[in-house]
Amino acid sequence: MNRSKILLAQEATVVAYSAEALSCYHVISVTTFAQAQRAILDEDIEVFVIGIHFDDSKAIELVRQIRNSHKHFHKPIIIIRVLPSQLAKTLKHSVMAVKKLYDIADYLELEHSADPSQELCEAIDNQLEKSETAA
Repeated sequence: MNRSKILLAQEATVVAYSAEALSCYHVISVTTFAQAQRAILDEDIEVFVIGIHFDDSKAIELVRQIRNSHKHFHKPIIIIRVLPSQLAKTLKHSVMAVKKLYDIADYLELEHSADPSQELCEAIDNQLEKSETAA
């Protein structure tokens, strides 16, 4: 069992589902921007998983906070979309536009994934492996 500390910042309607999917990690679930800010200050997070719809679409604002944090500026960030959205294409373009600027490790659209839990865990494990080899 991998006990890496993962911050899961996601909208309240799906946070329980995603946290259950990540049960092999030490998951810190937050549903508000204020909770996420506290976790950035107080916790030693290894990977950040942020839902694109997080706290009324504050995902990119949270990415900025992480990158401005001396403690976490180099940690991997994965942005996910699990909810259907009429703006799916626009959301993807927006994330891709800022991906390099904020060094976002990955963007996953899990809405139609055959096994979203597996896909997300593989993405996290991949980032953890990259972090270990870089250290």
